[in-house]
Amino acid sequence: MTWLFGITWLAIPFGAYFGLKLARAGEGPLRPWRALAWPAIGVAVVLVGLRLAGRLPPRFPPILIVIWLVMVLGAALAWIGWPALGRTLLAYGLASRLPVALVMFFAMRGNWGTHYDYVGVPFASQLSFWPRYLWLAFFPQLVFWVGFTILMGALAGSLAVALLMRPRVS
Repeated sequence: MTWLFGITWLAIPFGAYFGLKLARAGEGPLRPWRALAWPAIGVAVVLVGLRLAGRLPPRFPPILIVIWLVMVLGAALAWIGWPALGRTLLAYGLASRLPVALVMFFAMRGNWGTHYDYVGVPFASQLSFWPRYLWLAFFPQLVFWVGFTILMGALAGSLAVALLMRPRVS
């Protein structure tokens, strides 16, 4: 249940909330089910891409770049389906992940011994502060997790609008 105290899962309810708000404001997709197809394709691409990335040699940092690119691709596909929601989720993702990156900065700098400075890779302690922070905290928060927020938020927002709203007439 520790996930409950994190922010990762919030992409889903906030995605639905933002999607419904945008649709009610007249900024919803013309074809909600088509808009939903794009993040669904994005999720499939991410699942396949991460599975394939798992077969690559786990060399650092190239493996991280591959993983981040896979998530960015998934988010970009989701964005195509409903750009207004994509922009909103990008703003939300940055607003929610920048504070985490800042807390991780202080935790790593001060060796707090919490989940904010433990990144789960054995070689992390061998890296000096800036490479460790940038590769294992800053970029993951602002690339991978913002991409995840866009992808899952777009999936939830598009699904909510497809199920709960009447189609918009052009």
